[in-house]
Amino acid sequence: MTKQLSNEELVVGELLHGNKEIAQLQNLCILVVDDDADARMLMQTVLQSVGADVLVVASVKEALALLEQQSPALLISDISMPDEDGFTLIRQVRSRTIGQGGQIPAIALTAFAEAKNEQRILKAGFQLFIAKPIKPMELVDKIIEVLKI
Repeated sequence: MTKQLSNEELVVGELLHGNKEIAQLQNLCILVVDDDADARMLMQTVLQSVGADVLVVASVKEALALLEQQSPALLISDISMPDEDGFTLIRQVRSRTIGQGGQIPAIALTAFAEAKNEQRILKAGFQLFIAKPIKPMELVDKIIEVLKI
């Protein structure tokens, strides 16, 4: 089932046109990890609308396999996924050397944005988190913030 994109999602690229910070997202490689197909599609659409190159996978296993092949500039991962969660992913990523992508900036996605979860997310190795449901402009703002463009 394909979800219809809202007007906000469709015009994000136009709203952002000419913004110098957002212009720097052009061709930036971003890895998105989320087991929810609609969430992956939303993030891919928003990020591609600002010119980013987006890699999407549905699991920790797929993400780790992709990280063996490529070195994206940013990781965005859902926390709650079946089998292995976002905490497992960030632990495995942070255990790598810098050359293997161990220091990649990372943003967590969570439906559980209470303070105790925020602390756990940051201690695990994520720089920021975004509460679900994802708002397109917040996603772009958080990427700019974590990359300090």
